[in-house]
Amino acid sequence: MKIGSWGGAALAVVGMLIANIAGAQTDQTKSQVFKSWTLECVTPKLPAGSTAAPKAFCRIGHDVHSPSDATKVQLIARARYVGTDRKPWFILVLPPEANLQAGIRFQVDKATGYHAKIQSCYPSACNAVFPLTDDLLKQFKSGTDLKLEFIANPQTDIKLAIPLAGFGAALEALQKTGS
Repeated sequence: MKIGSWGGAALAVVGMLIANIAGAQTDQTKSQVFKSWTLECVTPKLPAGSTAAPKAFCRIGHDVHSPSDATKVQLIARARYVGTDRKPWFILVLPPEANLQAGIRFQVDKATGYHAKIQSCYPSACNAVFPLTDDLLKQFKSGTDLKLEFIANPQTDIKLAIPLAGFGAALEALQKTGS
């Protein structure tokens, strides 16, 4: 199966991710760990004089660290619900050297392999965003590892694995937040 461009919804997800990475000031951050995945909810600080109730932004995630330097993040994997129909989306933040044209290949354990486009690259990171279909959700919830492969310029094949232990429980907790 080939996952294509997802237009406005993908851009909205990437925009939310970038805004969140930009580090808006927050009143409160809550985290809960589910084995290899963490549920994070951030409530933004509202401008002075605002009467609106702050709305939490929640997502689940796993950071892949370099085996040689545990302080260095090689890849960021996130999932969150998007839109009024609350469909789950998967977000990969890749190194800026990722080859935009080649995209990213992935598979859960030994199941069918998939291909996703890398939607955008910036000086600090590249983003691949795609919906979690029913088939992918089933695999992510029952699988052991999500194997990823992409090309980093100049033509270096990068292979990484993301443990899926706790993904299903974290996604269920995320669903309950309503965010």
